[in-house]
Amino acid sequence: MPFRLFIILITISVFAQPSIAQTDPCSVEYVVTSFEAAALSGETEAWLDGYQSSVCENSIMRGAQLLASSAERLEDLPTGTVSDVCTQNGLLASFTSAALSNTVQQWSTGYESRCESEVSRTIPALTSAVRVLRSEFRNELLITVGSDEEREIYITDIDGSNRRLVTDNYNYASFSHFSPDGSQIAFQADPNGENWDIYVIGIDGDNPRRLTTGTAIDRYPVWSPDGSQILFRSERDGTSELYRMNPDGTDQTRITRNDVTEFGAEWAPDGETIIFYSDRDGDYEIFTMNVNGGSNWRQLTRNELFFDGYASYSPDGSQIVFVSRRTTESDTLSDIFVMDADGSNQRRITRSDAEFSNPIWSPDGLQIAITTNRFSADEEDYYVFIMNADGTSMLRVDRISESAFVSDWK
Repeated sequence: MPFRLFIILITISVFAQPSIAQTDPCSVEYVVTSFEAAALSGETEAWLDGYQSSVCENSIMRGAQLLASSAERLEDLPTGTVSDVCTQNGLLASFTSAALSNTVQQWSTGYESRCESEVSRTIPALTSAVRVLRSEFRNELLITVGSDEEREIYITDIDGSNRRLVTDNYNYASFSHFSPDGSQIAFQADPNGENWDIYVIGIDGDNPRRLTTGTAIDRYPVWSPDGSQILFRSERDGTSELYRMNPDGTDQTRITRNDVTEFGAEWAPDGETIIFYSDRDGDYEIFTMNVNGGSNWRQLTRNELFFDGYASYSPDGSQIVFVSRRTTESDTLSDIFVMDADGSNQRRITRSDAEFSNPIWSPDGLQIAITTNRFSADEEDYYVFIMNADGTSMLRVDRISESAFVSDWK
């Protein structure tokens, strides 16, 4: 690390007492905070050199490069004091605070309405840079908290801290998924208590849009890996079938055509294959097929009297996690299983003393988040746990005290 960069990073303590995340050079908090210190001291180039030679992941390096490029646009602004918001110092100080509290959009709007055009032109570049850092290096969960019509969607750190409300008064808001760039969330809700529809909203709760309309039930939205499509389930044609649409709600196209029930579809990492569960075999089993026209479908599980479903691919596409009732005759008990992508090597990683559901892979594929009532006193409350991919070391996301369900991890 260049000596100048070392001195710069030491100066961070002038601005804030560092948290654990702020002492980890490869965390978003540290990057944004050290960027402020470097920019205010005119040492952005040395700061960037340090990150390019560091052991941080590529996403952090890309974000650092964007931040450095954005900082160059501040050179012609007056220096000023931190308290003067329309100067270079004030802009950077308040930007860092907004970035660390995940309120960049509100910060941007405030600056555009208050400061000169030179400052306003810098805002989009800084905002874009921090979005790269947060969307590509985030380690957060999307959860639904509450019961029945009081359910709302939150983003939380994986330890349950720093919980932020995304939806408000939507009724039954649930089954939410991050867009691939991390800027939006697709979810299902029944705001009027009359019909389920699909919505998209910004991660800060801004710009909500309803994508489906009509009297039919539309549920379970999932973004494609490239963000160009949303997969969902609809009953608009009389049976529960799979559809896809553009992120703005246009071009809603039916994929499956069967007189059976199709549920819980997820995308494979290749963006060409989807996995879902269906009773087309007489009971609920897991299938895959090509998303273009529903061709090349393949059955992965075969359990004549039991339920297999809620399946999703690991980030590298080599494994599939799913829920099964094959180990119990109870309708209230289930287990988590993992299998290879071709359906082979099916192995059980939990034990049926409770109901386990909603398995979600961590971004690195090493852990799985689940929802379970295993430790509920009356078996009616559900909590979020994280465990290793082999089922060991199950730990509760312990800062969530209410009943909660996990739906995505990014």
